[in-house]
Amino acid sequence: REVMEFRHTLVRLMSLCHRSALEEIADSDGASGSFEVIDIGGLDAETLAYLHDCEMTHKFNRVEVILHMMQVLITCALDESTLRVAPPILSRVYQTLSRGLVNLLNATKIKNTRFPFPYAQLVTVLILALALWTPLLVTSLLKSYWMAAGVTFLPVFGTVCLNLIAIQLEMPFGNDLNDLPLESFQDDMNRGLLLLLSPGSDIRPTISLSCKLDFDDICAGGFVRMSVGESVTDDSRDAKCQCDVVTSAAPEWTVAGESKATTETQMLLSSPTPHPPPAPASPSEPPAEPPVEPDSSKVI
Repeated sequence: REVMEFRHTLVRLMSLCHRSALEEIADSDGASGSFEVIDIGGLDAETLAYLHDCEMTHKFNRVEVILHMMQVLITCALDESTLRVAPPILSRVYQTLSRGLVNLLNATKIKNTRFPFPYAQLVTVLILALALWTPLLVTSLLKSYWMAAGVTFLPVFGTVCLNLIAIQLEMPFGNDLNDLPLESFQDDMNRGLLLLLSPGSDIRPTISLSCKLDFDDICAGGFVRMSVGESVTDDSRDAKCQCDVVTSAAPEWTVAGESKATTETQMLLSSPTPHPPPAPASPSEPPAEPPVEPDSSKVI
């Protein structure tokens, strides 16, 4: 029970923390109200009241408050032996939380650091001057009105498009079509957190009773193409799953003028371990004589 309470509390805090982070970097045009959170009502009333007071009364950063809550929750669970994790592994959890806060601060810099206003005004004035002076200069050089219109339109249109693209890239956390999908980010986070609450998330993988443990039997059966959800047994292998055994043709070997094609699996399983052939005897050396067994009657 303690483990389940710890897990449910941590999942709700993490979902709320991720939503608070997205609300902090999102544009203030009403996009922050569309982020969903996992059952915030599941937290106790004291925690919800403290979060409300930190934001409304004390003007604290809600992300930092929730991050501190998660650290306190993990530390208390470790002291109460709810978490039985080695300290080097648990330290990675604190590092991941701190890294998330650093990335949030970097995203906040992008939102708060706007393009310099004098620079933006100068660019606007120069584009306006280009739009006014370009047709006058082009018509004085070209006699064809259609050609003058085309030569005037291309540079002015290209410059205006580049300026509008720069304006879109300046703030990527808004509601426009070209902005980042913040709502999708929150939905992906919620689905990943719900994985920890599913009934089969703590399943311990093992092998079945019909599992082949011998290496030669596994190689003889070949490799099987199947989906994870299909159950395959020795009796119902062909009925439940139409599996294809992966075999690859081996190169052809010519023996006494005849070609023999086989598979790599058959070659590996049927052929014995290759040994180097004996070296041929030199013609100058006499053939080796077989060893003479001693006569047992003459042995004392």
